[in-house]
Amino acid sequence: MAVLSYTSGTTSLPKGAMISHEYLIKGGIRWSAVYIPLEGDENLSYMSPAWISEQFYIECGCCSV
Repeated sequence: MAVLSYTSGTTSLPKGAMISHEYLIKGGIRWSAVYIPLEGDENLSYMSPAWISEQFYIECGCCSV
C-alpha cells in the first residue's frame, strides 16, 4: 500500500481506499501518454481533497517528462 485515501462519505460512511504502488505507477504512465506538460503550464485541481490521488499526481510531478 502506497496511499490510504479516504472517501468523502457523501453517499455513505467514509471509507479508506488502499492505493498500491503499482496502481500509482501505471496511472502515471497512462496519464503521461495523454498529457505532455509544457513550460509555463499551470494545473488547477477541481476535485475534493478527499480524493487525494488526483492531488498526488499533480503535486508530486508524476506526470513530468
